[in-house]
Amino acid sequence: MKKVCGVLCGLMICCNSVLGNVSLNNRELFDERASEGIEVHLKEDREYEILPLKEQILTYFEDGQKLLYNRYIADDERVTQGDIAKIVCEYINRQPIYLPEKDLCQNPFIGRLVIEGIWGNWSYDERQLITLNDWDYLFHQANQFREDPDYVKKALEASATNIKKTINQYRKDSNRNWSYESVSLGSITQSHMNLSLEGQAYQLYQFEGTNYVNLNTLEKIGFLKRENSNNLLQFIWQAPSFKEDELLNITSKDTYINNEEIYIGELKTYSLITGENTFIPVRALEVYFDLHLLEDQVILVPKVHVMSDMISCNENIIINESNQPLKLMYTDLYWDGEQIVENQSGLVEIQRNGRILKNTHLYALRKAHYLTTIIKYIETDYNVLIAEQKFGQDISNLLKKYHQAIDQKKLVDIKKTQPLFPESIIIGTMKYATNGFVKGQKVEIWAAEDGVSYKIKDAQHKIVNVPWNSISIPKDPAPAKDKPTKEQIEDFINSKDMSSGSAYLVWTDLYRQQTYIFEGKKNEWKLIRTLLSSTGKNITPTPRGIFELKGRVPYFGVNKGYRAKNAFHIFGDYLYHSIIFDVTGTRLLEGKGVLGRRASQGCIRFSEEDSLWFYNTMKTNTKVWIN
Repeated sequence: MKKVCGVLCGLMICCNSVLGNVSLNNRELFDERASEGIEVHLKEDREYEILPLKEQILTYFEDGQKLLYNRYIADDERVTQGDIAKIVCEYINRQPIYLPEKDLCQNPFIGRLVIEGIWGNWSYDERQLITLNDWDYLFHQANQFREDPDYVKKALEASATNIKKTINQYRKDSNRNWSYESVSLGSITQSHMNLSLEGQAYQLYQFEGTNYVNLNTLEKIGFLKRENSNNLLQFIWQAPSFKEDELLNITSKDTYINNEEIYIGELKTYSLITGENTFIPVRALEVYFDLHLLEDQVILVPKVHVMSDMISCNENIIINESNQPLKLMYTDLYWDGEQIVENQSGLVEIQRNGRILKNTHLYALRKAHYLTTIIKYIETDYNVLIAEQKFGQDISNLLKKYHQAIDQKKLVDIKKTQPLFPESIIIGTMKYATNGFVKGQKVEIWAAEDGVSYKIKDAQHKIVNVPWNSISIPKDPAPAKDKPTKEQIEDFINSKDMSSGSAYLVWTDLYRQQTYIFEGKKNEWKLIRTLLSSTGKNITPTPRGIFELKGRVPYFGVNKGYRAKNAFHIFGDYLYHSIIFDVTGTRLLEGKGVLGRRASQGCIRFSEEDSLWFYNTMKTNTKVWIN
């Protein structure tokens, strides 16, 4: 077989693994099969390949099993890997499951055998033909799986070290029960429509354009409620009861998706909860009724053929409850976080008292959980058809709203745990060893001399010079867009116990590219102005720390071909000044669009207007905090 490398290849068990010698060698196999008169072919590379037909595969099973597995292989065709994977999954009593890597394996039966350590180091191509040599190997592995309770553990031990954690996570995910988080989706309201059964009206409620009925109303229209120990609630319709309805007070109540399992007849629907009330979509009643929509009413008309008279269905099984064989088609619905995923059964025959095992974990490894089942079609021997027995509806819009609410909740939680004013530290990576630093070491970048050297901090926070090309520098981060309130800014700066050599204090927030100007004194600073700024790029950063304003100059840079106006010296070559003009000071060499992002060689730039205000207002010896 063609060998492939994939993320799960470590699971594949070699013939001489800890599980023992799992297949006959080629010569033994050739001699054995030739003695039985089975056709074999000797390939040029001296490997023996046997080309089996359907009957040869089925000889491995008892008579009852032959009938069971016969349906998986088309007549008069060579057996494919997809055929044999179905048989082996049935033989070991395991449901198929899709592997996470969509491009690697498209067959869920092969996926299950990979997870269980049974599938060899083969291609995942379901169309590829299989040989008797391959089948010997698989059948031996399947028997080991059935007989040895430690098979899966041994298979994992024989896999590559780097894949064990991944496979364990896959198995954990495939068996995890789904539950909705308690996150509000908004408010449910009273609908303008009523539900009508034989002239008796019942109130409906509306959420996101869909009509819902209160669960208590079901009992008033003749549903019998059944509960069991599995937290499952089932409603079976008997006959109209005509009890009067009551109007609920649901003003400004948060609405959530309910985790309780609710069945109308034999099919699962979803529900919403608001306070003490539970609501299901009106369309769920289609199990028992035809729904006729008028302008202000949904009229219930009992069905002639009710699906639950013929089959029972839950998440795990479909049972033929009739006294005759049935043919049916159904669709299992899953949700992957973005859209509904449908898995259609095709036309399935189910004998009297027969059952079909369902597979609600089919897409579990692809992060899609089971929602519900729609019975599309039922046919009896008498050609009585029950078609499109749908219930519920496409709830993708509701689920999108749910995930948007989850994402918003996560953002709120992140903001609660993250500091409002985080430090903006640039972390570089050493390309090679120099000046006491080793290759690959993470270091804090403090300042730079463009094209010459970097000043970085060592373990003792001392400043060390290293060559310009010795460090890999990350890309500039986008500035934060959130805007803290005046009170939040003042509370934060006053928590720092900062004093100043003047009545002013300057704080440049690198995280937001803003410079805040305060007036007052220690622990009593008041924000008087916020200046949109442009600080140094990551490759030429603005140094972080506490400094003082020194002297000021009206402009500088003319000898270098530009003019920076209203400059106030901080330290070294670093200043506050305007955006850049030509040497005459009349034409901008960069627009105001540069403000609000990292763009300079280390100085801090303002608009011309803000730089003039800063130049005229600030005093020397004013404390400056850049962070």
